[in-house]
Amino acid sequence: MQVRLYATLRALAGAARVEVPGAPGEPVGEVLRRLVAQCPGLAGQVLTPDGSDLLPHVQVFIAGRSIRDLEGLATPIPPGVDLAVFPPVAGGGQPLLLPCIIRAETAEVMRRRAPARSPCLW
Repeated sequence: MQVRLYATLRALAGAARVEVPGAPGEPVGEVLRRLVAQCPGLAGQVLTPDGSDLLPHVQVFIAGRSIRDLEGLATPIPPGVDLAVFPPVAGGGQPLLLPCIIRAETAEVMRRRAPARSPCLW
């Protein structure tokens, strides 16, 4: 299964995408623990030291939705869906905007939910 990494996590892992062994339906937490084991530079950057929880400033998206709005680390991963992992993002005075992560099958749902002045370009 593909895990897409963004910003500083790419440098720490040495890649923008990492193939992590996993089966459809497996919980996100299991895949993230294997990701950290496979890429030691990510230790302490994604999960708590004991691996039981996501760090508060890290965002993980599955099919365009934050796992925090789903079942957290227990969220099962559907077949054919990648994970996207974002470290904390900050910038000069502008509001924090996470890039839109959209798979083809969720584009319409996201389009309906986006505010009229969404920073995302469809």
